[in-house]
Amino acid sequence: MITANDLGNILIRYYRKVVKANLSRREQLRGKLHDLRLLGGDYPAIDMGGLPKGVRLEASVKVIVASKIEITQFSAQPPATGRGKTIKVSYTVECSENMGDGIWIGAFFRGPDGKYWFNIDEDKYISLSKGTNYCERDFTIADDGPLGEHLLRSNIWRGVISSPDKSTRLAVGDPVPIRINQ
Repeated sequence: MITANDLGNILIRYYRKVVKANLSRREQLRGKLHDLRLLGGDYPAIDMGGLPKGVRLEASVKVIVASKIEITQFSAQPPATGRGKTIKVSYTVECSENMGDGIWIGAFFRGPDGKYWFNIDEDKYISLSKGTNYCERDFTIADDGPLGEHLLRSNIWRGVISSPDKSTRLAVGDPVPIRINQ
């Protein structure tokens, strides 16, 4: 939070005036200019090495920008299989920055009795680079897995592989249907 004396208030009013003029100019050119993005931003920065005269710092808050990770596609092939068989699970992941250490992918489904079914031996460490990433892992159905339709769920974690209690969940994908036959 900052406070401003008369000089600081003049600077802030001037900044708001420039922004208002830029927005007005953009509105006047709408429909006349093919791509309004050519105009650049409407909110120009105020260049300063520190606070200008007339503005003083009262309080501050530390801001941490967290990485954005999103599972944009999740699939399981084949979608129907038998007990003891393996499904190939594929993830398409969008990531806002390079991430390497301690990132792992998991998958599970919940049986009709509420029990979680997963295979920690097939959880896998991955590295994510900025942009679109493609990852795969296996998911073997347990020999005593529940028959029928289930929703296979996906997660991306940071921490100790196969240990959700020692990890932080970074992303959750939309579930995909699978069918377990005899």
